[in-house]
Amino acid sequence: MSLDRYIRFWQESTTRNEYNEPVKTLSLFQGMRASVNYKGGREGYYGRQVVATGDVFFTVRYFPGINERMFIEYGDRMYDIKHIEEIGRRQFLGITAKMTDNMDVPEENTTTTTYPITTTEAITTTTYTTTTEAVTTTTARE
Repeated sequence: MSLDRYIRFWQESTTRNEYNEPVKTLSLFQGMRASVNYKGGREGYYGRQVVATGDVFFTVRYFPGINERMFIEYGDRMYDIKHIEEIGRRQFLGITAKMTDNMDVPEENTTTTTYPITTTEAITTTTYTTTTEAVTTTTARE
């Protein structure tokens, strides 16, 4: 087993903004060498969008604190951790993760902040903010 790839672990945390709304933030947990094995993939519809998904098995040296609530960045994709198993006596971790092509990779040395979606009877407002740009979309129902 050769640990010839570099991956980074991201963890999600929730804080409150000035309006007391929950705000989710991704922050870098740890980067390390890994072995990457692709286990297959598929393509399907998610809402009105075609989304490619795939299962990947990562092997890394044991590192305390890695858990199923984290994400893995490898190349230009993000992977959602589904299962972690210990290999040996704290020698390695076997991580099964799912790739979805609609997850964005955070930029170097930044965190990505997503503001919540607010829904009322008449108006749906979605606001996304990152450290480099802001996008606001408002849709009124008739």
